[in-house]
Amino acid sequence: MSFIGSWRRCSGLSASLAMTILLLASGTVDAFDRTLGIGAAGGYSTLIRRIASEPPSLHGANARARLRYGFNNTWGLFAAGGMSWYQDHAPMISFTTEDEDGEIVTGTKHDVKRAGLRTRDLALSLVYALDIMRVTPFLALGVAATNTRVKIGTTAVTSLDVAIRFEVGFDVALAEHFAMGIIAGFDNFLTDNSEYLSSTNILLSATFFWDLRNFGHAANKR
Repeated sequence: MSFIGSWRRCSGLSASLAMTILLLASGTVDAFDRTLGIGAAGGYSTLIRRIASEPPSLHGANARARLRYGFNNTWGLFAAGGMSWYQDHAPMISFTTEDEDGEIVTGTKHDVKRAGLRTRDLALSLVYALDIMRVTPFLALGVAATNTRVKIGTTAVTSLDVAIRFEVGFDVALAEHFAMGIIAGFDNFLTDNSEYLSSTNILLSATFFWDLRNFGHAANKR
């Protein structure tokens, strides 16, 4: 009985979620075709260390400003600039030493503490989107430049890496000029100037957008 009850509750929740999406998707707002959008996004971020050690990944938060332009209902550009903040940590490292008896001893220990770790990035991506009434799912592929700053012990270390950025997400137009959505993104560093290999972000976005065709029509009427 508990299984059947759980299944019914899940079915009811799924139906409610589907109905909500259909209601949000109804309408005729054109949210991508020749529109200019300005917005912001923020949420969870994780940074993967290049060398396998504890901790293998670092948790933090990301915030970014976003600019988008849709050439048509399918293709567009994303430009973004953001910053991420991550936890302090002292990674485990392997060591080899010789004891008093001349025996070789190996083990692991905590390295110097990393504090104040943050990254700043600028990215430009090509976007493939499907403008389905009020809902716009999209895929984006681009290039990002990431500046990393961290204090190792008492020394501040900065580095610059180039990354490939892949994003998938969707926007829902909630009003004539306003949309909200979810973005899942992955940056893979192509250079090895820092201790870190990649980052992953799950963000909630908000965007104000304007149909540039309307500005053209208004200018022609004048």
